[in-house]
Amino acid sequence: MTKTITSTIHGVIDMSWPMTIISIVVLVCLRIAYLIKRREHIYLYKEILSLTFAIYILSLFQVVTFQDDVSWATNNFIPFKEIMRYSFGSRLFIKNVFGNTI
Repeated sequence: MTKTITSTIHGVIDMSWPMTIISIVVLVCLRIAYLIKRREHIYLYKEILSLTFAIYILSLFQVVTFQDDVSWATNNFIPFKEIMRYSFGSRLFIKNVFGNTI
């Protein structure tokens, strides 16, 4: 289990490090220029937390949009197939619909 998680993390890092490095440099330069122009105080912990969140979002975007192992021919895209598993109007149907909406 741990070996699978570790290999997955290494795969994500190997796949997304060039985009991440370039994005970090651009984001840091733009943020520093913005703070200097506005003459605002720089709070290091706040900036590091914001940068970490931006790295996470960029990595997530990279992983979701550029997957090599997705085969669209094997997926089943039948609309509302799972919703219709329960009889319409039943308690389980309503619970499923509201749970998915939330």
